[in-house]
Amino acid sequence: MALYDKNIIQQKTLIGRLHQYFLIYFETFSVPTADTLFLLILSILTLESAHSIRFLYQHFLSGITEKSLNVFYYACPYAKVDYSRFMNTTVRIALKLILDSLQTHPVFLCVDDTMVSKFGTKFENVSKLFDHTAHNGSNYLNEHCFVSVMLCVPVWNGAKVSYLSVPLGYRM
Repeated sequence: MALYDKNIIQQKTLIGRLHQYFLIYFETFSVPTADTLFLLILSILTLESAHSIRFLYQHFLSGITEKSLNVFYYACPYAKVDYSRFMNTTVRIALKLILDSLQTHPVFLCVDDTMVSKFGTKFENVSKLFDHTAHNGSNYLNEHCFVSVMLCVPVWNGAKVSYLSVPLGYRM
């Protein structure tokens, strides 16, 4: 029997509060799909990384749900996830964080490109890329290139203004 069930998300637990928070992202999905996507997010938050869906499944998801690995593999493509909707929802939430006293401060949009090495060629979107940081004898490696976007909004940190970085998404 899995540790995760519908009762846990309906209770006043941390998982229940996280589920409630993320519901706004899943309004257009069926209940099973929304549940699967929430579990993926929960696993990423718990493990603080997402090397792969298999990694999330082996190290977290298999211990809390009876759903198979394939359910998680197929959740995003078959649910026709509109990532721009996720990004727009996140932007709306982040902009609501800006207090009236900080409305005159700038909001920054940060763009970063990161390359992730792949040991093989049978991956979607993998290609030979020039990596100026490679120290293995060749600067051309099989890699994924991710471009991520963050919104930086002003918040009070004690008596001074700091910026909260809110990840909006990435593209390969």
